[in-house]
Amino acid sequence: MDSSALAKFFIASFVSIFIIVNPLANISVFITMTEGDSPEKRRATAFKACTTCFVVLAAFTFGGHHVLRFFGVTVPAFRIAGGIILFMVAIQMLQVNPARIRISPEEEKEGVEKEDIAVVPLAIPMLSGPGAITTVIVLGSEHEGWTPGLLIMLSSLLTSLISYIIFSRSVSIARVLGRSGVNILTRIMGLILAVIAVEIVVSGIRGMFPRLFSV
Repeated sequence: MDSSALAKFFIASFVSIFIIVNPLANISVFITMTEGDSPEKRRATAFKACTTCFVVLAAFTFGGHHVLRFFGVTVPAFRIAGGIILFMVAIQMLQVNPARIRISPEEEKEGVEKEDIAVVPLAIPMLSGPGAITTVIVLGSEHEGWTPGLLIMLSSLLTSLISYIIFSRSVSIARVLGRSGVNILTRIMGLILAVIAVEIVVSGIRGMFPRLFSV
């Protein structure tokens, strides 16, 4: 891959990962789970959650293909399944209900009652849930070599950093944007994610049935 292709791949990776992690849509859940905490404790919780999110996504970036190989799953088949999962997440986002597909009401209630909610359920499954893990594995399967993997990891790091900033300033952001502002942004990102998901499914079908596209 030349420098131009690498730049496009990095931008596509960052956009895909940021949209699926979607920290803006999770502001209200974060505020609810950290209600009564001091600003310092909220920042510490946000830092731990976002660091864990990065570690999980980085691990699956470089280890995801080994998991597929262990279970005998082909890359095209995983792209089709992964694209369908991402499309389901996109539908939830368009309905402004993104958290329900990654965290259940029971998990949210348990999170409010737990003393340490940074790893579970904030980092897993709210930030680095099935959709985010699927995204990095699909991205990693598109190109072989260390450079694309490092760009995916850099995208995950940038997403985690922005998520930390958003969570650490969640009260102020929620006050400025309001519920309507967050809903609008969520719908826009959901639409973009739906397009990305369809492209992933088409790519998987093309890889599984190449003769259909050879005419």
